[in-house]
Order: sequence, then C-alpha cells, then structure tokens
Amino acid sequence: MAMGTCIAIEEIVDKGELTSTITAVSAKAENATIGTDIDQYPQSAIDALNAAIDIAQTVADDTDATAEAVQQAVADLLAAEEIFDAARITAIDKTELQANITAVSAKAENATIGTDIDQYPQSAIDALNAAIDMAQTALDDADATAEEVQQAVTDLLEAEEIFDASRITAEDIISLSVTDLKVTSAGASWLNWSWVKPDDQNFSHVMVYMNSTFVTNTSESYYNATQLAEGMTYNISICTADMYGNISAAWANGSATTLQLPGIYNISTNVTESSITLVWEASNDTTLVQIGRDDAILGNVTGSASYVDSNLSSGTAYNYTLIPYNVSGLQGYAVSIGLTTSSADTSAGGGGGGSSSGSSSSRGGGGGGGGSAGSGEDYANIALKDAANAYVRMNADVTYEFTRPGNDIQAVSFYALKNAGEIKSTIEVLHNRSRLVNSAPAGLVYRYINIWVGNAKFATEANIRDPRVQFKVNNAWMADMDVQPEDIRLQRYDGTAWELLPVTLVNSTADYTVYESDVSGFSVFAITAEKAAASLAGTAAGTDTAAGTAKGIPGGTDTTLTQGEIVTEQGPTDLSGVWLFFAGLLLLEAIALGYEHRKKKRNT
Repeated sequence: MAMGTCIAIEEIVDKGELTSTITAVSAKAENATIGTDIDQYPQSAIDALNAAIDIAQTVADDTDATAEAVQQAVADLLAAEEIFDAARITAIDKTELQANITAVSAKAENATIGTDIDQYPQSAIDALNAAIDMAQTALDDADATAEEVQQAVTDLLEAEEIFDASRITAEDIISLSVTDLKVTSAGASWLNWSWVKPDDQNFSHVMVYMNSTFVTNTSESYYNATQLAEGMTYNISICTADMYGNISAAWANGSATTLQLPGIYNISTNVTESSITLVWEASNDTTLVQIGRDDAILGNVTGSASYVDSNLSSGTAYNYTLIPYNVSGLQGYAVSIGLTTSSADTSAGGGGGGSSSGSSSSRGGGGGGGGSAGSGEDYANIALKDAANAYVRMNADVTYEFTRPGNDIQAVSFYALKNAGEIKSTIEVLHNRSRLVNSAPAGLVYRYINIWVGNAKFATEANIRDPRVQFKVNNAWMADMDVQPEDIRLQRYDGTAWELLPVTLVNSTADYTVYESDVSGFSVFAITAEKAAASLAGTAAGTDTAAGTAKGIPGGTDTTLTQGEIVTEQGPTDLSGVWLFFAGLLLLEAIALGYEHRKKKRNT
C-alpha cells in the first residue's frame, strides 16, 4: 500500500425495524373495512394510513437514507397507525337524526289543520306524523346500521319537504263550486240533497259539512243525510277539491227541515159491556186517524178526535191501534192500547172509562211498541231491539256481538280510523218493511232489520272503514220456502234504492246457517233469498179501490211473504178498500190450508 492513500468506510444503516413496521401496518390497512358501521373505518382514515405507508416505503427504498431518517420514518408510520386505530367506528352517530326528529315534530305540532291559507290538509299532517314515527323507530333501534340511520334522516327530510309543499297558499284556493244545491226529498229522519258538479276536468270531489261539522267526501252529485231528528232544521255546506288537492274558497250553502210526524197523545176511554169509546188529542197537522182492532182496519176518522166501537162481546179483550196521518199522507207513530169490555155481572157500574185493562203507549211516552224515536223507525213496527257498547280506538278493529234471542244479527264490526270513546250499536228487528224506505227489495224477504252505529255523524268514511255484518238464517225457514243456503242475500237501502251486497257462508248448524257480508254502511237492511217472493200485488193487479182513494190518504197495503206467512204492511199513500182486505184474508186462509196440507203430507 502506498503512503498517503485514504480508504472510505461506508456506514451501514439498519432498516429492519422500518421494513417490519411497514409490513405490519400495510397488512392492517389491507384488512380494514371501509364503511360507517361499527368496527369499520372511514375512507379518509384508510387514505391517510396508506399515504404514511408510501412515505415510509420511500425511505426504506432510499439507499442513501441515513439512520436518523430511517428512525424518523418508523416513528411517523407508528404515529399514523395510532391515528388510524383511533378512527375505528365504535358507535353509530345518531345526532343528526335526533336533531331532525325534534325540528320536524315541532313543525307538525304547530301546524293548523284546515282549508284556509297557511293551513294544512289532514292527510298532510297524517303523512308527516307517519314519517316522524318511522324515524323515531330507527333512532330507538340499537342495532340500526349507519346506512339505516342516514336513510331515516333522508326520508324524514323528504317528508318534511312534501309537507311544506302542502301548505295552502292563495294560489291553491280554486274557484270551482257546485251549483243548484237543493233538497230533492225529505223524511222525518232524513234529507236527500243534490247539486250540479262543476264542469271542470280537474274536479275531484266535494267536502260535505252538516251544521259546520265535516261529514264525508264524495264525488257524487248527491248526499243522503240519515238518522236526523224530526222537525229540525239542518244546514249543509259544500266546498270542492281538485285532483291536485286544492280546496275551493267558494262554498255552496243550504238549509232544510226534516218532516214533523203527526202524533196522537193522551188517549182516554169509555168502556161498557158492548162498546168501547176512544178519545184522543192529536197534533195540529193530523188530518186523519186510522183505527185498527186486532189486526183489522175499522175505519178512518177525520174531523173528530173520538171513535165508538159498538156491538162488542162482554168481558172480551180487544187491542186497538191508532195511526195518525197528515194531509199529505205522511204516517206518524202508531199508538196501541189494550182494553177489555165489562162483564155482564159488572156492567151496571160501568161507564166513565174506568173499566179498561192492559197498557197504552204513545210517541215520546217512554214505552210501548219496543221502538226508538232516535232511529226514526215506527216503534209499532219494531219487534225486537238489541244494543251493545264498544270502546272505539283509532287503528283498531271494533266488534259488537249480539246474543239476544230473536235477533238474527250476530255481530257488527269495522276498523276505526279515529278515537271516539264508547259508541253504541243498536239493532232493530222489524215486523215489516221499514218506514224509512219507499220500495221493497227484490226476492223473498226473510227479515227486515235496521242497524245503527253511533249517531249519523259517526259511521262515515272519515271515521271507519271495512264495515261488516254477520247474520244467521233459520234452516227451517229455508226448507219451508224451498230456498238453498247459497240463495241467501243481504240488501241495504242506500237512501234511494236497495243495494245487493256480497255474502259469504261462514258455517252451518242444525238450526241456522251463518253468513258474513262486507257492507257499505249502516242503515236499513233486508235479509232476502233470490227466489221470487209471493205477493198480493199480482192478485190485486188491475183492481181499483172503490172507496177512500183520494190522493195522499192512507190505507193501501204492501204485502210481502215474510217468515212463511203473509204479513200486511200499511202503506203511506193509498186508502185500502174492503174488497182488497177480504182478498187478503182469503189468500191468507188459502196459504194456511196449503201449509197444513204439506205438513200432514210430510208426517205421513
């Protein structure tokens, strides 16, 4: 070796720790799951860690890197790893969801329901509250994912946006209005209104209010208000809505009064051995009183308030029925009284009217007939009345069950849309066709029945849906009438005509067959069979009644085969003649003889 020559000694830098750290941290980054759920990592945390790994790898690949630089790279990478570990999601953040629920709930609570400017439709409030409930469910769910929480926030904000758009503004108030609002017909317990709908392609429906209370929405050009009080004035108001939900500022208003039924009060009597005298007081509009005794019509009384029935048997019980009519032929409530003539050994002390026995009743007197003035049905026509109470809660099924013997209705049910508290359902089983209808249903009639739920304002589409009726039919009646179980029908009177309803056979026992029907509302019903009913109409066809046929005077008969017998129902318009009465008796006798003949034939 020559003198004066220098030899450079190369520094060897240990990169083993840096290499192993890079390997470990890289494996952690590769195995990490990007997301927003528990044990996942935000994308930003992954990106930051990978950037730190790249910097450390640059130092590891640098042959000129000093030991100090290598050690700094290790420290920086471990610091980045620590930050990455802290970014791991350990809980779902629901702060935004909670804040939005609070804000939107306050908006819903402060909103005013109505049809005026700056008010909101009920449907908009309902939709927003439903969205709030769904968001609250996500908030309360401990297992909800971050994606589900974020979707709940999005859905709630969208619902809020739709709600905001439903606020009624001046531009929303439309000018559509119905015209020619009028009462087309009226009864003691109902008013039938009609109108002309606006001729506009955007028209959707009308909103009907009775006495300032919302009743229903309808796209029809009529509304029949039922279960009203007689002699009362009712106000109707109608506004229109278009297909976009805009409400008209123009209202159509009207008023009408239900008919006041003629009435009989304070009957007094004078009873002897061979005669009974009836004396009564009547309302001022009573022009005629029809007198009946033991199902036979004795006559019509006009211009007087008394009637003498002579040539009676002593010691015999008689049942009298007095039916008042006004000048238009409108029938009032029947009044019944049972009396017994004096016996021969006590007649000397008779006179004065103290010899009567039995009971009497009159309209509003709180007894007799089994009827109810609240329904508007003629109480003398009600054979049986049954009632049940149920507590009506919103969004719940409500069922009334009936078990009273003689009531063919077993259950009445519906789905409640609103809270209403305790509501009563009443069943009226009738002798004959309801006085609330003006026509007979098609087919063979098994039973006429009135079904009421609450008052007239309750059983509407706004308060209930899916109304149902379960009823039974006597198998013996079907056998006598030669009717099959599949022939049974249920019909409902909708205010203008009889509506045929779908019927499902539920089950059958030895005595009864049970059916169920989806109905369109509660009112007057008839359980019928598809087989044609026998009637006196054919017998009397082409025959004029000779006496008492002045227009509007009662006395005609509307006879329908019911329960296997001929039942005569007094009508409100034509006076029955003597010949028609005897024809009815003859036909009744013929049917009775035929029935006995069939009965004997079966026994043999």
